[in-house]
Amino acid sequence: MESTLKKNTSKQLIWIGMGSIAMFFAGLTSAYIVRKGEGNWVELILPEWFWYSTITIILSSFALVVANQKIKKGKSVFSLVLIAFILGLLFSFFQLNGWKEMINQGVYFTGNVPNDNTMTISYFDDSLGIPIHVDSLNNNDRSINDRSTYDVCIIYSDVISSGIILNKGLLPDYAFIPKRSDTIYGCTDTLALNYNRNTTVDDGSCYYTCESGVTVFSTTHPYPLNYNLVWKDTNGHAFLEANTTIFADSNFSIPVCLPGCYNLSVTRTSTYNVSGSFLYVLTLSHFVHLIGGLIALMVTVINAIRKKYSADNYLGLEITSIYWHFLTILWIYLYCFLMYL
Repeated sequence: MESTLKKNTSKQLIWIGMGSIAMFFAGLTSAYIVRKGEGNWVELILPEWFWYSTITIILSSFALVVANQKIKKGKSVFSLVLIAFILGLLFSFFQLNGWKEMINQGVYFTGNVPNDNTMTISYFDDSLGIPIHVDSLNNNDRSINDRSTYDVCIIYSDVISSGIILNKGLLPDYAFIPKRSDTIYGCTDTLALNYNRNTTVDDGSCYYTCESGVTVFSTTHPYPLNYNLVWKDTNGHAFLEANTTIFADSNFSIPVCLPGCYNLSVTRTSTYNVSGSFLYVLTLSHFVHLIGGLIALMVTVINAIRKKYSADNYLGLEITSIYWHFLTILWIYLYCFLMYL
């Protein structure tokens, strides 16, 4: 009678505990859905290590299922419980590697999104429709991040030899940006391609010919990042500005007629996204609860070595198995949630 009461009480307590944990994660995933629906959300790519974790924890649960079947027949379960414990440690190893990969990608707990080292600017000739020159913005190991801009002045005759391709195109009418001052420098000649009706003082920057083409910005970076692009003349006056979001398999094209020498400033304007924080919170919270499961498995292994379990007494193994199966189901839910939602 006392043994049955103890067994029922232990099971009720573990189910109450698992119910509380389930409510906790329900709250987290609900917050995830609500925040994602508000916009400004970067879809992060889960590391493959998390897939390995999923397979590992499923196998560990299977080992415990077999162990419970064997103990009911009075057979030794030491090897199976040990396998489950080792697989649990392997799960932890894969999780740590997954977080390490995320950090290497520039995804941090603080929610920062990675810098882009892969943005490319190409010049397409209008008549041929093919790229004439292509180069990356991270020349000399420079990358675009939230704290720096990339400024280059290109002379037509130097384009091929320089290897830095920020080239010429065709834009019938400039989107000039007037300065907020009484004196605005620029081109006052209405016959010039870069005539600016807002100009009050001619600064000698007028030009009348340019090559026809399209400038295309593209990247292999997996995460959508926002950029501000500003073209300036040799006097530092901005004559064209654009804002765009670029990510892998997408591009931003702009036809533009540029002067003989110009300066392009590319600045990343997206520096923080809460999606990274949610990813860490969900996976780390599961890991914290998993530590408790590993401790329980370790105790179970020790008890199996001491042959404390039998067909009539295996409550410790059963309680540990129930909790571990719960952690397995919880992880599968989190993995599918993060992967497919």
